[in-house]
Amino acid sequence: MTANSFQDYLANLSAPAHRERLREVADWAMQRAPQLRLAMKWNQPMLLWGKTFILGFSAATRHLSVAAEPHIMAELAAELDARGADYTPNLVRLPWSQPVDYELLGMMLDRQCETKKECTTFWLPQ
Repeated sequence: MTANSFQDYLANLSAPAHRERLREVADWAMQRAPQLRLAMKWNQPMLLWGKTFILGFSAATRHLSVAAEPHIMAELAAELDARGADYTPNLVRLPWSQPVDYELLGMMLDRQCETKKECTTFWLPQ
């Protein structure tokens, strides 16, 4: 699937409920952090602050993946475990069949923004 815009990406999702969920999550994030903008990178919708990556989204059959930088996921590992979240070192999987854990997403978003507020590169330098 090649998507040139967020609308293209949404249009390529077969389930209307998945389109609506992703739109809601992206809107929520941009309301929480109005300095962010939605952009397409590597055919995936991402939230950027200037030119810096904050969060990425990827729709799968059973879940919506929300990606953050690995150090953020490591910082939040205890919280992710306590919530029973399905996650990897780079992302958390939000099942379509469950309500969105906006509190958890808020933690991810806030930490990414706090960590990268002075960053001028796409990825945080190592």
